[in-house]
Amino acid sequence: MGIYLCCTKRLLDYLWIGILVLLVEGGLSLAATKAVSESEYLPLVQSLTEMVKRNWHNIGLWQGEFRLSENLYYYDKECDKLPIVNIGDKKPRRIVRTIEAYARFVLDMEADRLYSEIVPRAKFRALDLDCDLEVATRYSPAFVVITPNECLTFEPCHVYAYETTQSGRKQPHSRAAFRWPLKGPQDKPLPAVPADPRSYLFQSGRFVWQDLQGIERFLSQGHTLPDGVGKVEVAIEESTELCRYIIRTRIASVNAGEQGETIMVFDGRVGYNLVMMDLRDSKGHLLQKRELEYSPMNGVFVPKRVSLAVFDLHGDKQYEFQVEFQNAVLGGKVAMDLFTYKSLPLKEGDLFVDKVEGKEYVFHAGNLQELPISP
Repeated sequence: MGIYLCCTKRLLDYLWIGILVLLVEGGLSLAATKAVSESEYLPLVQSLTEMVKRNWHNIGLWQGEFRLSENLYYYDKECDKLPIVNIGDKKPRRIVRTIEAYARFVLDMEADRLYSEIVPRAKFRALDLDCDLEVATRYSPAFVVITPNECLTFEPCHVYAYETTQSGRKQPHSRAAFRWPLKGPQDKPLPAVPADPRSYLFQSGRFVWQDLQGIERFLSQGHTLPDGVGKVEVAIEESTELCRYIIRTRIASVNAGEQGETIMVFDGRVGYNLVMMDLRDSKGHLLQKRELEYSPMNGVFVPKRVSLAVFDLHGDKQYEFQVEFQNAVLGGKVAMDLFTYKSLPLKEGDLFVDKVEGKEYVFHAGNLQELPISP
C-alpha cells in the first residue's frame, strides 16, 4: 500500500529472527508477569494484528495539518561538505540543520491515496561555535499526490529548464512536476516523500500490522527463516491487567550472530496501537527511539504527536523530529481532481515529466500537451 511499503517483504525476510513478546502492566517493567501457554502465541498475535489494522482502516478519510520540527546533525568531516558562505576561516565541527515545516494533507486510507503540501523553512547553526550559519541551500514548498500506482511531485521554487538570452546568458525558463512509479528499478522503493504523514508514523515504510503479520508467519511456519539463515524463538508473558503488549525482536542470524533488538509497545488504552519503538544494538545501546500519542475520534484513535531520535554507536544524536497533528477531520468530501495532476499549482509553460511512460508535457490552457521527443 503506497510508496513506503515497497520494501516490506525484503525487510521482513531478515528482520524477525528472534522474538520475545511480553504483556506488561505499565511501562517496561517485567514485574507481575506470568507465562502464557505456547498454544496461545499465534492467536494472541493475530488478535493484536487485527485490532491495530482495524483501527487504521476505520480511520477512512483523514484530513488535517501537521507541524514538523526536524534536526539533522553533522559532525567533523561531514561539516566540510556543507556550502557555508559566512564562516570565514573558522571550521565548525558540530552543526545542526533545523527544518520547521507546515503541511496540509488529505489521506484516504481505504483507497490508499494522498494529497499533501508542505512549506519548509531551514536554518543551520554551528553548535561548537555558537553561531548561525548561512548555507547555500534552497528549500521549496512541495506538493505531493500518491495513489496505488504512482506518485506526483512538484516543487515550484526549483527550476529544471533554462533558456539562453540574446546576450548568451542562461536564465530560468521552466519549473517542472514529475510523475514517478511507486517502485524503482528491480522493485527498489523510491526515496521517502517528506510531505507524507505516514513516513513519520511507521518504521522503514511498513505499516505496523505488517510487522505483526511477519511474526504470525514465523509462528505458523516453525520459526525458521528463509534459506536457513536463522531461527525464531518466541516466549510470551502477560501481566495481571493486560494494559500493554511489549514485543521484543532479537536478531540472531546463523552467519552474523546476534545483531540487535527491536522493542515495540502497544497500549490497550489507545486501541492497542503502537506507542513506542526502540532499536538497540547487540550491546544494548539505543540506536533509535520513536514515540506516538493518539486522540480518540469517532470511535478510532488518530495520531496526535510523533517523535523520533536516531543515535550512532557512540551515542551521538544523528537525527530527530517531532510532528504534531492538528485540526483533524475524519470523513467529508474532497474535490474530484484532488488526487490528479490538476491539484498541483502548475502555471502556463511549466513542464510535466512522466517518468513512468518516458514522456514530457507542457502545461497549457489548464491541460497537459505532449512535447515531441528529441532525437
